Amino acid sequence: KKSDKVRIPSNIIKDTQLCFRFLRGLADTDFCVMFKKGDRINNSYPKIVGEFASKCLIKDICKILDKIEISYYTNKRVNSSNFGKFTHYVIEINGKNNLMKWLNFIGFSNPKHISKILVWKKLGYCPPRTTYNERIKILEEENLSIPPLSPHGQI
Repeated sequence: KKSDKVRIPSNIIKDTQLCFRFLRGLADTDFCVMFKKGDRINNSYPKIVGEFASKCLIKDICKILDKIEISYYTNKRVNSSNFGKFTHYVIEINGKNNLMKWLNFIGFSNPKHISKILVWKKLGYCPPRTTYNERIKILEEENLSIPPLSPHGQI
């Protein structure tokens, strides 16, 4: 019952650098980075997606994204299982421009996310269902390593 009340503390939201650092840590652990095919030839369309039980948390994330003019889409999903119905709130950040803004202001530290983005930068797409080790092999062909993608443009 507590999970739907989770929020970002107001002292973090008021401090621009703290809110970026908070969002980076949250994204490193609880978001996913993917590249969708859509009507393209390859999986080249970037998406950053987070899904949470707390609508308040999604609203707080939106406040941070609004500050830096990253556009997003929110949605509500209701899933049923043997344990009952569960409501989840989803935030999606779509497109190359939004990904570049994210990398410029927030960045990533998670090697899994970084490897996908670096493969996408190298090939123009990220092959679907590749493992981390497979992506590392692709990057090693160009002698690329996995540095943190900081808000200071280390991509």
